[in-house]
Amino acid sequence: MVYTKKHPALLIMGIIMLSLGALVDFGLMDGVISYLDISKHIGEITSLSYIFGGIALIVGLWHFFGEHKEGHLDYYLSTIAGATFILFIAMAIRWFVAPLIAVWSQSLGPVMGDKYLHEVL
Repeated sequence: MVYTKKHPALLIMGIIMLSLGALVDFGLMDGVISYLDISKHIGEITSLSYIFGGIALIVGLWHFFGEHKEGHLDYYLSTIAGATFILFIAMAIRWFVAPLIAVWSQSLGPVMGDKYLHEVL
Protein backbone atom coordinates (compact mmCIF):
# COMPACT_ATOMS: atom_id res chain seq x y z
CA MET A 1 0.00 0.00 0.00
CA VAL A 2 1.31 3.44 -0.93
CA TYR A 3 0.81 5.85 1.98
CA THR A 4 1.94 9.09 0.36
CA LYS A 5 -0.69 11.15 -1.47
CA LYS A 6 0.02 14.02 -3.83
CA HIS A 7 -1.00 16.95 -1.64
CA PRO A 8 0.59 20.40 -1.28
CA ALA A 9 -0.01 20.77 2.49
CA LEU A 10 3.53 19.91 3.59
CA LEU A 11 5.00 22.06 0.85
CA ILE A 12 2.89 25.03 1.98
CA MET A 13 3.86 24.53 5.64
CA GLY A 14 7.53 24.41 4.64
CA ILE A 15 7.22 27.66 2.68
CA ILE A 16 5.46 29.36 5.61
CA MET A 17 8.10 28.20 8.11
CA LEU A 18 10.97 29.31 5.86
CA SER A 19 9.23 32.65 5.33
CA LEU A 20 8.83 33.13 9.09
CA GLY A 21 12.51 32.42 9.63
CA ALA A 22 13.50 34.84 6.86
CA LEU A 23 11.18 37.59 8.14
CA VAL A 24 12.66 37.35 11.63
CA ASP A 25 16.22 36.98 10.33
CA PHE A 26 16.00 40.05 8.08
CA GLY A 27 14.40 42.16 10.82
CA LEU A 28 11.05 42.61 9.14
CA MET A 29 9.18 41.50 12.27
CA ASP A 30 11.03 43.70 14.74
CA GLY A 31 7.85 45.58 15.64
CA VAL A 32 5.99 42.38 16.49
CA ILE A 33 8.98 41.02 18.39
CA SER A 34 9.33 44.16 20.50
CA TYR A 35 5.56 44.38 21.13
CA LEU A 36 5.41 40.76 22.31
CA ASP A 37 8.78 41.04 24.11
CA ILE A 38 10.09 37.83 22.56
CA SER A 39 13.55 39.06 21.58
CA LYS A 40 15.11 36.27 23.67
CA HIS A 41 13.54 33.73 21.26
CA ILE A 42 14.92 35.17 18.00
CA GLY A 43 17.66 32.55 17.74
CA GLU A 44 15.33 29.61 18.16
CA ILE A 45 12.69 31.15 15.88
CA THR A 46 15.13 31.51 13.01
CA SER A 47 17.02 28.26 13.49
CA LEU A 48 14.00 26.01 14.03
CA SER A 49 12.07 27.69 11.22
CA TYR A 50 14.95 27.21 8.79
CA ILE A 51 15.71 23.62 9.81
CA PHE A 52 12.20 22.23 9.91
CA GLY A 53 10.95 24.48 7.12
CA GLY A 54 13.74 23.18 4.89
CA ILE A 55 12.92 19.57 5.74
CA ALA A 56 9.22 20.21 5.13
CA LEU A 57 9.96 21.92 1.82
CA ILE A 58 12.15 19.09 0.52
CA VAL A 59 9.78 16.32 1.60
CA GLY A 60 6.78 18.39 0.46
CA LEU A 61 8.30 18.70 -3.01
CA TRP A 62 8.80 14.93 -3.03
CA HIS A 63 5.18 14.39 -1.87
CA PHE A 64 3.78 16.63 -4.58
CA PHE A 65 6.03 15.87 -7.55
CA GLY A 66 7.67 12.51 -6.77
CA GLU A 67 6.99 8.96 -7.81
CA HIS A 68 5.62 6.99 -4.88
CA LYS A 69 6.28 3.28 -4.38
CA GLU A 70 5.34 0.93 -1.61
CA GLY A 71 8.04 0.53 1.02
CA HIS A 72 9.50 1.76 4.27
CA LEU A 73 10.68 5.12 2.88
CA ASP A 74 7.17 5.90 1.66
CA TYR A 75 5.69 4.96 5.03
CA TYR A 76 8.09 7.05 7.12
CA LEU A 77 8.14 10.11 4.86
CA SER A 78 4.34 10.18 4.80
CA THR A 79 4.34 10.84 8.57
CA ILE A 80 6.42 14.02 8.26
CA ALA A 81 3.38 16.12 7.30
CA GLY A 82 1.59 15.32 10.56
CA ALA A 83 4.68 15.90 12.67
CA THR A 84 5.35 19.20 10.88
CA PHE A 85 1.78 20.35 11.47
CA ILE A 86 2.05 19.61 15.21
CA LEU A 87 5.41 21.41 15.35
CA PHE A 88 3.99 24.37 13.38
CA ILE A 89 1.08 24.77 15.84
CA ALA A 90 3.41 24.41 18.86
CA MET A 91 5.78 27.03 17.43
CA ALA A 92 2.94 29.47 16.78
CA ILE A 93 1.57 29.08 20.30
CA ARG A 94 4.98 29.27 22.02
CA TRP A 95 6.30 32.26 20.12
CA PHE A 96 3.23 34.32 19.29
CA VAL A 97 -0.04 33.30 20.99
CA ALA A 98 1.23 32.88 24.57
CA PRO A 99 3.17 36.19 24.57
CA LEU A 100 0.16 37.96 23.05
CA ILE A 101 -2.06 36.64 25.86
CA ALA A 102 0.54 37.85 28.38
CA VAL A 103 0.57 41.34 26.84
CA TRP A 104 -3.23 41.51 26.82
CA SER A 105 -3.56 40.26 30.39
CA GLN A 106 -1.02 42.82 31.63
CA SER A 107 -3.02 45.56 29.94
CA LEU A 108 -6.12 44.38 31.84
CA GLY A 109 -4.35 44.77 35.15
CA PRO A 110 -4.24 42.41 38.12
CA VAL A 111 -7.26 40.12 38.47
CA MET A 112 -6.52 38.14 41.63
CA GLY A 113 -4.57 40.08 44.21
CA ASP A 114 -1.45 41.24 42.42
CA LYS A 115 -1.43 38.44 39.79
CA TYR A 116 -2.23 38.96 36.14
CA LEU A 117 -4.58 36.71 34.19
CA HIS A 118 -1.81 34.84 32.34
CA GLU A 119 -0.11 34.06 35.68
CA VAL A 120 -3.35 32.72 37.14
CA LEU A 121 -4.07 30.49 34.16
